[in-house]
Amino acid sequence: AFKVGLPAKSGVSGIIIVVVPNVMGFATFSPPLDTVGNSARGVMFFEELVKIYKFHLFDSIGVHVTDKKCPILKFYESKSQILVQVLFAASNGDRLALERAYLSGADMNASDYDGRTALHLAASDGHLDCVRFLLEICKVNPHGKDRWGNSPLCDSKLFSRPEVENLLKRYQARTEDDIVETANRIKQL
Repeated sequence: AFKVGLPAKSGVSGIIIVVVPNVMGFATFSPPLDTVGNSARGVMFFEELVKIYKFHLFDSIGVHVTDKKCPILKFYESKSQILVQVLFAASNGDRLALERAYLSGADMNASDYDGRTALHLAASDGHLDCVRFLLEICKVNPHGKDRWGNSPLCDSKLFSRPEVENLLKRYQARTEDDIVETANRIKQL
């Protein structure tokens, strides 16, 4: 039951009835029973089902990003939830949540309706570790501007975050040097 995480009832005939609360119900029928007296193929089906879909009761606990599909959400709703989780993590300085989102394939350059990215929020709140992670590991765009024309560097200056400001300046200088070096190599070809 813990592996599947859904309320279920089985019978010795090989039937298993499972309820996904507030969504749907399933029934499987396959007579070969396992050692506990449940349908072996039915149990296997439901274990595979919760690997693909967010049906397990514990899937909604905690802030984490997974590849599991949520059949009750539209694609844009699911994408919006991931964006909110990334922005919330950056704003609160939660590097671990940012790492989970990055490893799950979340777009770390995504922005909210004001054009503010995770880097904007981490920079304005002075979360140096998150800013470093976003720049060096996620390779986010350090020059992005929000709807007011502010870059993450502008935000770090505006909110008096000198450590973040210095990191952003060093990173931007390094990336500009890389661009010049690449341009020079192309000219030599």
